[in-house]
Amino acid sequence: MTKTALVTIVIGEAYQKLFQRYAAKRFRAYAERCGYDAKIISEKIRDMPDKKLTWQKMCLADLPWLQEYEQVIILDSDILIARDAPPFPVAPAGKILAALDKGAFQVNSGVMAYRPGTEITAIMNETLKDTEPYWDQRALTKVLQGTGRLQPLDPRFHCMFYVRSWWIFPALFRRNWFYHALCSKKKLALIEWLLLGRRR
Repeated sequence: MTKTALVTIVIGEAYQKLFQRYAAKRFRAYAERCGYDAKIISEKIRDMPDKKLTWQKMCLADLPWLQEYEQVIILDSDILIARDAPPFPVAPAGKILAALDKGAFQVNSGVMAYRPGTEITAIMNETLKDTEPYWDQRALTKVLQGTGRLQPLDPRFHCMFYVRSWWIFPALFRRNWFYHALCSKKKLALIEWLLLGRRR
């Protein structure tokens, strides 16, 4: 078995409350079921006052324990995991296994995995050079497209939950494993109800 860390970053009281209420139990249960080490990061890894906190995902290599793992899976804290979700695929060496957003044109950094090493650290460092303050995933997409190091992920591992768009149809009528609420309390509650109703 590949030694794997399942990581989420939850910084700030409001996010921590939502995570604990809706996602934490499923996060820990998934880690235990798959034999992963659950890692919940509640403090900034690196001080970047000009960038949104989502950029902290690009700084995991700063953490000494990261190199203890053969694979790291990073999930946003507003993702609810179905109880029948299978183990995460193993990322190819030197590539980032990531969910795609907006068709095949953009990576969603809320669900990704990789094998820690110099190649991945270089990708993250290059991404961090981008002056974009908000959309870390746009910056990561540009780097991955330029280096050819993207491995697309099975879309069932990332179902974005948009109530007022066509995304609601695959969310409701297709079996998915990870449901991404995009940080809305109402949507988290709705996803929880949906999963419980399906005994998932």
